[in-house]
This record gives sequence, C-alpha cells and structure tokens, in this order.
Amino acid sequence: MPAVYIANVRPGSPVTAHRSRGSPPTRSPVASTALNAQVDAATRQVKVYVRVPNPGTAWWAGCSASGAVAEPGGSPCRAIAIPSAGLRAEGDRSW
Repeated sequence: MPAVYIANVRPGSPVTAHRSRGSPPTRSPVASTALNAQVDAATRQVKVYVRVPNPGTAWWAGCSASGAVAEPGGSPCRAIAIPSAGLRAEGDRSW
C-alpha cells in the first residue's frame, strides 16, 4: 500500500482480497492482521498482511491475487503506486 495512506490503516482494517485468475473469480472479505513497520525506500510502499480463510481450497499456492483496503468509514480505495523515478516530466506535464 502506498505509504501516504498507511496512517488510516490499522490491524483489523477491512480488506477485500481478489483472486486474479481462475474460474470463478474469488472475492474474500478479510481483515488486515499486521502492517510492516518500514516503508520500502525504493517503492514507498508498506506491506499489509492479511489472513485469507480458504474453505473448499478456493485459493492455492502460487495463485495471483490483489487486495483493496477500505478507509475507515469509507469504501475500498484502489491506488496505483509509481516510483517517482518512473515518471517523466516535460514542461508542466508529467506522465
């Protein structure tokens, strides 16, 4: 999760985990269990750990997944984090 959002996240914050591949797609409402104590200097990301229940073995080792963390009192927010080194600026425009 981008470090700028971490102040609003605590252990127990609601998370929706999405299995990216497989049939049918799987969504699991879970809660965060822990937050990493450090921000990754290269990516400015903080790891959010979750425990996903697996009834019927819907999740398997090596499956691809993503997650959305809900802001307190709000709905899940999604963000794409791009290191500043990956941005190109030209005049007043950046991409």
